[in-house]
Amino acid sequence: MITFTLIGRTGSRRPLLSSLPAVTAIRPPPRTNGGRSGCRWDTFGAWDHLLMVMEPVPSYEDLIWLFEAEPVYRYAEDERATGYELDWRELWPYTSVTFRTTRGGHDIEMDIEPGYELVRLRLHAASGAELLDLDLRGVRSVGVERIHGRELLRVDFPDNSPASTLWLRMKPDVTVVWSYNSLN
Repeated sequence: MITFTLIGRTGSRRPLLSSLPAVTAIRPPPRTNGGRSGCRWDTFGAWDHLLMVMEPVPSYEDLIWLFEAEPVYRYAEDERATGYELDWRELWPYTSVTFRTTRGGHDIEMDIEPGYELVRLRLHAASGAELLDLDLRGVRSVGVERIHGRELLRVDFPDNSPASTLWLRMKPDVTVVWSYNSLN
């Protein structure tokens, strides 16, 4: 059995996810020894690309443990075709990977791009019917919790977001709990 709980005000006519924060850019610190920032400030006063990263950066070891499998690197085929291959770990957090598992007869899939604050969660029934598809932007962090024999995926949002922490319990059963408070 799968349970979905969505807590929040329902008086708005807008779709519930429409007011989630969009991905925002922050000015990165100058690149220093061991710094994560690959951005440069050019002589014209513009960034060569934007830095947006979950803080803290999710632990890929914890995610592999939770999903009980290595993720699929989205661009692996493209890289092979061009003649080079990088391990997705070398590119973490500026990469896109998909974690997949089956729990309690439900297929669970999470696409994550920590460097761009993006997460997509999908749940399908054993019959293939789609139960949940969330495209989450502006995600502050993703983590794994182990509490009283339960295994949970935690998706956190910024403090000023109307969305609070999303919990996906993966063991002993599959349950999604997420609260949302419209700013209207």
